[in-house]
Amino acid sequence: MKRSIILVALGALLCSVGILVSQTVIEQRPLNNNGLTSGMSFGTELPTLANDGRNPFDGEPFIVRTDGSPPALRVYNESTTSWDTSILGEGDIALGDNELDEITANGRIIQNVVRQEFNQSCIIMGTTAFVAESVLDAAVNTVICPSQGPDQGINLFHFRIDGAQASPFIMDGAGALDIDNDGTANEGVEIVVNADPLGTGGVLDVGTSPAKYFQWGWTIASIDGADSYGGGWRIRGAYVDNMVLATIDTGAEFNYTTAAGACNITTQDDGVDATDLITACDLSDAEQMHYRVEVSTAGVFTFYWAATEAALETATAVTKTLAVGAAAAGDQMVPFIWMLQDTAADTEIKLLYVEIGEVQ
Repeated sequence: MKRSIILVALGALLCSVGILVSQTVIEQRPLNNNGLTSGMSFGTELPTLANDGRNPFDGEPFIVRTDGSPPALRVYNESTTSWDTSILGEGDIALGDNELDEITANGRIIQNVVRQEFNQSCIIMGTTAFVAESVLDAAVNTVICPSQGPDQGINLFHFRIDGAQASPFIMDGAGALDIDNDGTANEGVEIVVNADPLGTGGVLDVGTSPAKYFQWGWTIASIDGADSYGGGWRIRGAYVDNMVLATIDTGAEFNYTTAAGACNITTQDDGVDATDLITACDLSDAEQMHYRVEVSTAGVFTFYWAATEAALETATAVTKTLAVGAAAAGDQMVPFIWMLQDTAADTEIKLLYVEIGEVQ
């Protein structure tokens, strides 16, 4: 009789131990207000009727944690009564294999990008004393704008004007920046984007910075061969008076400086200039055009253009024949845009957006 009692007690003890062991398999089982399982559970073994006292429900997520191994996500598939190792839906979620660990969902979501569109007001002030904007010849001003990029911060612009004029940094009310506001002969502006050309911040250091691009789009209502305008990268330094590309020591630009609407790419390499005429990106009145100039870590410049921003994403690089200059290690580059109006006719150059990011 005593032996039977002992066996029964031992059996009960083993059962209780078994229950205790099975309960440690599932380390977290959050419940919602109805007492049903919700949220994310984890443990050393996948839940089953045997070790968890219930069957998993369809779509239930579970993280398997094993010593010495990274956590593994599994999702229960009721139709196959198995735990799937991947989740497929309208857009697959995939982690990249580079140092940025990109997240893609029907296309890359890039977080290392700053972008500025011109559909809301910015703060403009004199750079020297942070007073009211100066519109005198050779005046330099600072602009602070709310960003439309993933960072949701602010973008900083510096610009120098050629010729006394009304502000060349005017929102036109239709989502563009009117950079030739007066439309008067011999007036111009050089705009440096998210960098101080005379300081040390916001620059690309050739040889150490990752490859970056500068991208912008614009439309020009009235093309005139006497006007000049363009954009790209130039070495950090003093502003260029009445923009003459030949005075830039090192840089790379799309530019319209030779004839009405004639598209060129130009590089400067330690003062040596070279230009290729790219007729495919010639501009006509009121035509929209988008540009992208890249600088590699080694200082190599690459040019892209397209008639739409979407097409720019898959555009083929421009073939360079003469404009093969490059930046050298240690050069500090800044992105910039300029225009110089040489006639009295109002050109109406409307900048649609600017964007800077790392080349992927």
